[in-house]
This record gives sequence, structure tokens and C-alpha cells, in this order.
Amino acid sequence: MSNSDDDSVDDHGESVLTLEDPAEDTANDVEPEPDETVTAGRLRRRLVAGLLALVAVAATAALVVLSISEYHHRQDESLRAGAVQ
Repeated sequence: MSNSDDDSVDDHGESVLTLEDPAEDTANDVEPEPDETVTAGRLRRRLVAGLLALVAVAATAALVVLSISEYHHRQDESLRAGAVQ
């Protein structure tokens, strides 16, 4: 490596990826920032809304299946009654 002020470029002029020291970030992980709690609240609301939408779709699908089943049952009963007469 060269001794230049820019450590992100090596001797060949290529960019070099450097990682930050993880020890520096541990002090920030103790308490969440106010923006992080807002984001967590939004995520929780989105999850609840998604689950409610999933329940609504499942209930609608169950209603459609039961309605079709009832329609076929009534049609069979009508054909049976016509055959008996």
C-alpha cells in the first residue's frame, strides 16, 4: 500500500474495500435511536396489516368454497327430487 492520505486506493490505482472496526459500533447498539423505534413501529403496523389482509383473503376463499359446495348440494337435491317424481 502507498503511504498517501487516501487509503481507499492501492498502489495500482484500484479501489480497496476497508471494513470499519466493529468495536466502535457496540456503544451505539445499546440504545435504539428514535428513528429506529419509529421504523420498528411502522414495521409492526405493516405486519399486522399484512396478517389482517391474509385473514380476510382466507375467509373470503373459505366463503367461496362453501358457497359453491352448497350450490352443488342444492342442485343434486333438485335433480334427485326430479328423478323420484
